[in-house]
Formats: sequence, structure tokens, C-alpha cells
Amino acid sequence: GDKILIHHPRTLLSPSAISELKQTQALWGAFTHRFDQSHPLLRFTSFWSNQVRGARGIYYLDHCLFFQRSCLPIILGLPEKDIFEDTEICIALRKIKAPIRLKSIATTSAVRFIKNGIWRQALSNQVLKWKYYLGYNDKLLNQTYEKHLEYNSKYEPRDS
Repeated sequence: GDKILIHHPRTLLSPSAISELKQTQALWGAFTHRFDQSHPLLRFTSFWSNQVRGARGIYYLDHCLFFQRSCLPIILGLPEKDIFEDTEICIALRKIKAPIRLKSIATTSAVRFIKNGIWRQALSNQVLKWKYYLGYNDKLLNQTYEKHLEYNSKYEPRDS
């Protein structure tokens, strides 16, 4: 088709997502973020990423980014990054047009927060983000982000 969807491996899209995506004429955007766990900080994080950061045109991969096929040369022209590649995609695309956020839900795993501690992971994410914007090496930042997390270990989300 004429749209490309970047689907995060630990995110589930709601049943309405694909039909909503097919109907949109937007150049690019993302789905509405939610975690699979219920905690005040996780709810705030989703609110912030949907309403504040998203309003500035920055969505992360767990929102499941999408864009028109015509944007592919822009995406393929970006330098490779080990972390915050989603930010680079959004920065490039928002120079052309502001994104839209679709109503369908992208429910993402809170495994990082659960395994590392919700408050600790939230603080670590902010430190990493600031280091990235200050120009720290993305390979080293990604090593920090991936430390102590085995993706193939057993993780069972609780019902929210």
C-alpha cells in the first residue's frame, strides 16, 4: 500500500488500528500510547507522550509510527542510530508536516519499568534523553538503556 507502519515488537495495536490507519490521509503520525500496567507514573508518561511530546511532533516507536510511502527516501537518508532513531525520524518528518495521533490504542509493555523499578526507569529515560540531545554517543547510551534487561526472559503482564 501507500503507508508504512513501524510496529514495535512489545506493542499491541487495538483491533481498530489498521482500519483507522487505512482511512487516514495524514502524511505521518502515530497511535495513542498506553502501557499494559497501571501505575500513576506510567499513566502520566503515556499522557505526556501523547499530549505534550506528541504535540511537539515527537513520538517514540512504542506509539507505532506510520508514514506515507513518499516519505521513505527521507527515512532511508537518516544516519543509523542505536537509540532515539524514532526521534530522528520525527524531527525529519515534522520539518515537512506536523503529525497526527490516531485514536486507536498502542498498548506497550512496561517490562523495562517493572524489571528496573518504575521510578528508576523513568529517571534513567530522562537522563538518557538529555544526554542524547547534548550529543553523547548513541552506542554508549543504548548500552546503558539495554543493561540488565534480558528480552527473552519470562515476563507476564498483570491485568490492569
